[in-house]
Amino acid sequence: MKFGPLITGQGSTQNIIYVQQISANRMRLYCKERGKIVQSEKEFFPFFYLTDSTLLKGFGEKFWQKKLEGNGEYQYLCVFDDWNSMWRAVRIIYKNLKLENIPATTFSDVPEIYIKTDPVTQFLLQSGETFFKGLEFNDLSRMQLDIETYSAKGSSRPARPSDRIIIIVLSDNSGWEKTISGEKLSEKEMLIELMNTINERDPDILEGHNILSFDLPYICSRCKYNEIEFRIGRDGSIPLIESVDSTFSWESRFDYVTIVGRQVVDTLPLVSQHDSVKRDMDEYGLKYSAKHFNVAAEDRIYIEGEKISWYWDNDPEILIEYAKDDVAEVKGLSDILFPSYFYQAQMLPLDFDQLIRVGVSTKIELLMVREYLREKHSLPQSKVGGQTTGGYTNVFYTGVYEKIIHADVESLYPSIILNQKLSPESDRLNLFLQLLKELTEQRIKLKHLMQAELDPKLRQKYDSVQSTFKIFINSFYGYLGFFKAIFNDYHKADMVTSSGQKILKEIIDKFLEDNCKVIEVDTDGLYFSPPENVSDEQAEKELVNKINLGLPEGINLTFGGRFSRMMSYKKKNYALLTYDNRLIVKGSSLISRAIEKYARNFIKFCIESIITNNLDDIPKVYMNLRSDIIKHALPIMDLCKSETLRDNFAGYIKAVEAGKRTKSASYELAIKYYGNKFEPGDRITYFITGTDPNVKIYENCELVEYYNPKSPSENVSYYLKKLDEYISRFEIFFSKTHFQNLFPSEEQFQFQADKISVLNKRAEYED
Repeated sequence: MKFGPLITGQGSTQNIIYVQQISANRMRLYCKERGKIVQSEKEFFPFFYLTDSTLLKGFGEKFWQKKLEGNGEYQYLCVFDDWNSMWRAVRIIYKNLKLENIPATTFSDVPEIYIKTDPVTQFLLQSGETFFKGLEFNDLSRMQLDIETYSAKGSSRPARPSDRIIIIVLSDNSGWEKTISGEKLSEKEMLIELMNTINERDPDILEGHNILSFDLPYICSRCKYNEIEFRIGRDGSIPLIESVDSTFSWESRFDYVTIVGRQVVDTLPLVSQHDSVKRDMDEYGLKYSAKHFNVAAEDRIYIEGEKISWYWDNDPEILIEYAKDDVAEVKGLSDILFPSYFYQAQMLPLDFDQLIRVGVSTKIELLMVREYLREKHSLPQSKVGGQTTGGYTNVFYTGVYEKIIHADVESLYPSIILNQKLSPESDRLNLFLQLLKELTEQRIKLKHLMQAELDPKLRQKYDSVQSTFKIFINSFYGYLGFFKAIFNDYHKADMVTSSGQKILKEIIDKFLEDNCKVIEVDTDGLYFSPPENVSDEQAEKELVNKINLGLPEGINLTFGGRFSRMMSYKKKNYALLTYDNRLIVKGSSLISRAIEKYARNFIKFCIESIITNNLDDIPKVYMNLRSDIIKHALPIMDLCKSETLRDNFAGYIKAVEAGKRTKSASYELAIKYYGNKFEPGDRITYFITGTDPNVKIYENCELVEYYNPKSPSENVSYYLKKLDEYISRFEIFFSKTHFQNLFPSEEQFQFQADKISVLNKRAEYED
């Protein structure tokens, strides 16, 4: 399975596991040959693009400047002897632009220069090399890691001497397992044993769930406390931990851990990135994710986080089994989610640690820039402006409907781009269409190979690669309208969406002509209820295929699935019930990860009850929940929120004083209890106090570890008010009287379920 150099680059070095910058102009390559790591070195010449050659006036050092082909704004390629010289040149450019006060790594407001600030990415762009080329996924040695930590009170914090590591569990993809227990070993002995084991087993990859922001930083912190040099790099170095800006919706900052010679794979952001496309997950924790991806063992042990220390004191063997289950689930998640990034790494001129952190638009651009650099062709600048036309989304009916079909216009936007040859105006080498065409053709070949293949391992491989290509293919439209993209073209993006809207409206009309009820449409697919004479799955598929046959060439309508019921709420917000009674909730307006556990559980219960028309228990459960809040009968964790600190004390205070952020409950509590000693990565779990339902949160909050059940202090009025806000989202489904019967006040009489019905009605939609 080989692809052209446009996809995989011109580099010929095989089996690269890791690339390390070892000096200002040299890179060390770690390659895997016959199961062993072989090191080699290559020269490296840092570079950037400029719009104007005079911007380097006053730079007295040796460098090469080449006027490039074409009429792109970035006319000049500047190449330097070493990395430090390049940055000195950047400072001269800033001086000439009178931008000395702007940090030298901030380029969004400096359009005169195009630069990649990561040296490994620059090296890969320049050399055409990529990671893992020539390797199969199973050639990698992958080690999974999980730790359990002790805390006498509240959340475990590595800065507290008493909050130590008590269990370390390891496994790898060969079937090997190891447990390092604190029952007989001191924490220092455990950490030394961990270091020795990693070096002896010599994995290419370290895997864990939240390993980047919890396990590895915690381990490194405790090594420092125990005066251990945690040398697990393949060059004998200690891991480097840095906090970076996050692209993930659930974090503003994100830790990254560099271990020289080894890659780190965190399944938490892998799960998050999966959900950013699928949007079918309620949370990203390990236990939920393992169930979602069907990698949780039926007999796995579950222990609440606040009970970890209790089990260590009272039943450590159960806790060890729990940790082993965690590691097994990490491996299961990685087996499913990591292959896509493995195959991306074989394509992209991108340091592996950034594969998960950057968006697909950036990846598409890097594929194009690599070829422009090879051809010594000038690059264009990002165009200023924006789109005037968006994707077609609409909701035609609200309520609950039976017998639902999802029809998906397969790769709608890529098909339009290829059919109409909508290339960015500034792409003088016509790479945009070449890339999209080659990726599309290769994906079709891979799907055919997958369908014909009998070997399950090969089928899985073909599926992983074609799925990777699909992600790229479906992102070419987004690249056209991305404001930072240097090859962006808002006019062409508008042409794509206008054509897409027209096609979708034609499809809707065809379904309506066949007596279908179209409930919702979302960019490249629609949900509808078929006429009564379409009574089984085969008939449903035939109906979709009939509509497909009448569509323009290159546009393919596919059968996307069938559901027993749909609860339609608003655009991009709905719930689906499968024929095996599995609930799928889409959209954060119905339910989101940001709300407290007590409310999240109740909202999900209400959705299940409404979509199945089992309304009898809603009033009772609602009144019991209110009563539990009033009587302080709920577990305090059900009322809490947890947040990870991403700034240190000075950074938080500076941002508040500058008006860049408001005061936050988590940070104010950290200051109250830890002064200026808290660190990025500390986890703060808190609840709301006081009696006023409209309190200022940051002034009325408390750490969960200081909750006293004998003298409860949670703000009952606040949590009741929040509950009322949450249930208001269900008003659209009922008359005012019926809604009040479902969610009664204490004064209301006994509820009569048979008098309640969901309102199915025409939505107020845009034509």
